Amino acid sequence: MAESQESLGKVNRALRSYSECTRAMTRIDDELKLMQEICRICVEVGGHRMAWVAFGDDTEEKALRSVAHWGAEGCFLDDLQASWADTERGQGPAGTSIRTGKITVFNNLLTNPLYRPWRQAVEKCGYTSCIALPLIEHGSAFGSLVIFDEKAQAFDVEEVQLLEALAEDLSYGIVALHSKLQNKREVDERLMLATVMDQTSDGVITFDAEGTIQYINPSFESLCGVPAAEGIGIKIHDFECSKRNPKFYHAILSVFTSNQMFSGHFVNKKRDGTEYDMDAQIAPVFSKSGEAIRYVATIRDVSESIGLQRQLRQAQKMEALATLSGGIAHDFNNILAIIITNTEMNLEDVAEDSPVYGSMELVLKAGLRGKNLVKQFLTISRQKEQEKKPVKLGEIISESFELLRSTLPTTIDLRQYIDV
Repeated sequence: MAESQESLGKVNRALRSYSECTRAMTRIDDELKLMQEICRICVEVGGHRMAWVAFGDDTEEKALRSVAHWGAEGCFLDDLQASWADTERGQGPAGTSIRTGKITVFNNLLTNPLYRPWRQAVEKCGYTSCIALPLIEHGSAFGSLVIFDEKAQAFDVEEVQLLEALAEDLSYGIVALHSKLQNKREVDERLMLATVMDQTSDGVITFDAEGTIQYINPSFESLCGVPAAEGIGIKIHDFECSKRNPKFYHAILSVFTSNQMFSGHFVNKKRDGTEYDMDAQIAPVFSKSGEAIRYVATIRDVSESIGLQRQLRQAQKMEALATLSGGIAHDFNNILAIIITNTEMNLEDVAEDSPVYGSMELVLKAGLRGKNLVKQFLTISRQKEQEKKPVKLGEIISESFELLRSTLPTTIDLRQYIDV
């Protein structure tokens, strides 16, 4: 009679434990807190000495990792050194249940030879029997709910059945929380990626496998000059930006055909007709099965960089021109020096009323003008600041008239209306 009442009491406690654990799984959305609460209920409501949840590490050592417990004295779990490998320290109830995926009951820890490595510790803590219930996901055990009791033969058939149902529900709850957490991480990653795409200075446009535009970021809107609302949902061949820039459009089509990444440089046009230089990368995105499920094109405005490169090339050309001009000017100055020197010497020997005096004076002025032009040419080619000073335009024009008159037919009359 006493045994029946004790058995009935154990079943009632197990039922209450199962009921409270079920309620806990509906209100707790944190994995660690849930496992801790399940352990507490097994001890305080179920009447057992200690409850412990262990996960099996997927490493070479296959160690057991304690993730939650209740009622455990520090002397036991702190130095457990158990595993779920098929070794001496993997033959305990927790390791065996994870390795085999089956419920493991040790009715007397003090006499069971498989529990020899931990016998002294459990004897000190007052544990005599235990049950290990595997936590299963997709047919494989990832952990174990282990319950210790101070009595031998503490777990009868009815209680084992209830605890088995509890372990199944706990497995489902943990897996559901894993999925929820994973989904949250994926959502957070998508939000972060969307924020990065919206903030990046590179233009980004994506297409599905049929060439329908899925996404256009603000930088692409700015570069192409077409609002995202006018592009999302339409085919690439109907996209305004594609029609204005056929080379870029054909590059995208080539990636659709080859499923190979493409990089290139293009000169594109905005909606207002403004041209800009851009570098582009177009690449397919593959599913786990290797199928191309979408395509991504990123573009970068490199107009400023191209402009700087052109300026650099121009500066290099001018530097080369300055070097060349120096050599030419040296030779030209030598020729002019001979002309100027001999003309000056001849002018000293010719009377001012001589018929050739005026012509020689004109030659001298032209030589001096040539010398000054060489100096100016060197200044311009070296891009140095020129000295600004007043000039007598009348004299320059008069000299030019004389030179110009000699090259024109006599039927053309040149008249000068400038006072020299």
